[in-house]
Formats: sequence, structure tokens, C-alpha cells
Amino acid sequence: MSSRPTLWIFALLLLCASLASAAPFPQTGPPMSPAAPAATTPGCAQAELPFLNPAPSPTSATCGTCSDPGCQGYPVGTVCAIQVGRIYRCEDAYGGTCGGTPITLVCNCWFGPLP
Repeated sequence: MSSRPTLWIFALLLLCASLASAAPFPQTGPPMSPAAPAATTPGCAQAELPFLNPAPSPTSATCGTCSDPGCQGYPVGTVCAIQVGRIYRCEDAYGGTCGGTPITLVCNCWFGPLP
């Protein structure tokens, strides 16, 4: 075996050994205590967690009853009118919701770029 590959292998082994013996990161806060179960934490059952109830995405959202008449109940992106060669679509142009369960969007029969 030549000396150059042997030198590289030796350097690699030294690097691995130095990383293995490195000190762990120091703990910066008080020691962690075990978390209380959710059933015993007061008010936990009533909380609305945003990651469990995400806002509707534009591809799956539907237009609510507070939308323009041609868009009510239809998914976002549905064609609602064609006038003088322009295609109008149901769009959530201003980012509003009608509320209620499930959450529905305030859609406008829209043509052109969104604001």
C-alpha cells in the first residue's frame, strides 16, 4: 500500500476519533421535567390548536354563502362568468372567511391578477 492512501485513512480515523470524543452541548436551562398528561392540564381540552384546524388551502377550499352569487358552494378557481372573451373565476381575492364549520371563504367572481 502506498503512503498517500495510508495518510488519508489515518487522517480520517483521527477526525472520527476527535468527533466521537467531543463534549456534548451544555444544557442552557433548568433540567427538563416530565410533561403532565393532557387530561390533567387545566384548560387543555378546550384549546383550539391551529395545527389541528388549519385554514383551508386555495386548492381545497369552497366558497361560502357570503360570496358572490355565482360562487356560493363552489370550489375556488371555478369558472363563474364569461364576458367579452374574459373568463371570470371564483377567487378568494381579499382573504376573508365566512366563518362557521367547516370554514368557507369569501369568494368574488374575479378576472385578472389578484391584489
